[in-house]
Amino acid sequence: MRDAKAATGGTIYARSPSGLMSTSRKSTSSATRVKLSQLKVGHLPVSALMTKTSAGEDAAAVEATWIGKMKAAKNKYDAERIHVEFRQLYKPPVMPVNGFLRTDAALGTLLMEMRNTDYYATPLAGLRKERGVKVLHLQKAS
Repeated sequence: MRDAKAATGGTIYARSPSGLMSTSRKSTSSATRVKLSQLKVGHLPVSALMTKTSAGEDAAAVEATWIGKMKAAKNKYDAERIHVEFRQLYKPPVMPVNGFLRTDAALGTLLMEMRNTDYYATPLAGLRKERGVKVLHLQKAS
């Protein structure tokens, strides 16, 4: 893809070979998502709206790639990062809703399996220790 060097509200766009504008996978505002949806409908055939991302990637290939990344995760924290990254990068309208939801559910299932059944049984202090959280206590104002 060639950069179109058009920035709107902090969101960078790229021009695909078909001429369709797509986000560069950064967090997008709702107005930008609406514009992207309108561009997709105007430039893609109906069949492609359900099978391709706005960048022209095959949604099934994207799904397989991210599930592979999740299965290769070394621990539950890497898995959490992968799941969050997928959601940020492919949030509809970037990826068709049907593919996004299917992939998100599969990633969430794998994440919960990695966390194991004792995840919710772990006391809050134990979870804080695992994640290296430092608790700050505020003093009451006088």
